[in-house]
Amino acid sequence: MNYSTTLSQASQRRRTWTPQGTPIPGSSQVLNSAGGYSFTTTIWQQLRRFLVLGTYGGTYYISEKDLTYDNLTTVDRCIAEDPLRVLDQVLEVSDLGLAPSQDPALLVLAKLAASPDVDIRRATLDSLGRVARHSTALFHFVKFVHGIRGWGPAMRKAVARWYFNHTPLELAYQLTKYKQRDDWSHRDILRLAHPHPRLPVFDSLFAYAVRGYTGSKMTAGLPLHVAEYLRAVTDIQAQGDRDEPYLPLVTRLIRDYRLPREVLPTELLTYPDVWEALLVDMPMMAMLRNLGNMSKVGLLKPFSPAVKVVVDTFSSEVRVRGARLHPIQILLAAKTYESGHGLRGSGTWEPVREVLDALNGAFYRS
Repeated sequence: MNYSTTLSQASQRRRTWTPQGTPIPGSSQVLNSAGGYSFTTTIWQQLRRFLVLGTYGGTYYISEKDLTYDNLTTVDRCIAEDPLRVLDQVLEVSDLGLAPSQDPALLVLAKLAASPDVDIRRATLDSLGRVARHSTALFHFVKFVHGIRGWGPAMRKAVARWYFNHTPLELAYQLTKYKQRDDWSHRDILRLAHPHPRLPVFDSLFAYAVRGYTGSKMTAGLPLHVAEYLRAVTDIQAQGDRDEPYLPLVTRLIRDYRLPREVLPTELLTYPDVWEALLVDMPMMAMLRNLGNMSKVGLLKPFSPAVKVVVDTFSSEVRVRGARLHPIQILLAAKTYESGHGLRGSGTWEPVREVLDALNGAFYRS
């Protein structure tokens, strides 16, 4: 190949190049928010992206508000075209744990719950428990619904059914661990839903949610293990008012009744013994979020038994899958833990290398 042939080929290539500010001739490219041209995506592809990624912050070229508006417009178009397909997409993303946050799925579910089609509303509300698997998700859903539609009979029945689908002990756990979110509490929701329990056990639990623990008479209709759980929550919260809490009682209550961190007074969370007791039955998501706290109080130290528990937990593929941990959640937690300080507050800690290695492995397992 001689020099003149090379120049001729280069000239030919230049003639076929398309400037960045114009679409490729004969293509379906359209103007994008960056001022350039790109290929279009279908509204169903955009819906899938919204369910998985949401809109957390804008980009250099488009604000978060505008991006959210575009996504919600797309959601409305998809619902108008095929609402059952939208519902199937929401359930698939939620069931498989494909999104780091359930909020986009809950928002779309709330929009479907406002459909003028009775059958679509019924199918949506029947699916509430599959997406809102804990109280925080229920609070988010109620907040979205409250801004879109009112509380009709179908909505009340669906929310009541969410409570009744839990065993008494599961419901007691939900009522104590997640008391309120988004300016909504269980008391607010129960007063709007007006559930009519067929069993006395739910009457007692709803009374607890509305009025709190009022003594042994309140727990008279509860199974013994549920009544003991609520009593343990009350006893451990009383320790927060003491100048020197009785730590042996605190750790025993945590271990015996598998109490979650959320029911403990903040004053108790400065003691390594308390975190050690919590670690025994700590859910993986809670463990992921509290690695810095456990290191800060001195529980997680190189080669300590607590570090072994954490490493064994995140090294289990079965547990990682069962907890529906999303890779993005693990990555963010790992980067935060590695930095040695949180995004808020002034607390710092010394990261433990074994924990970081376990998080790296869990990221790929997830």
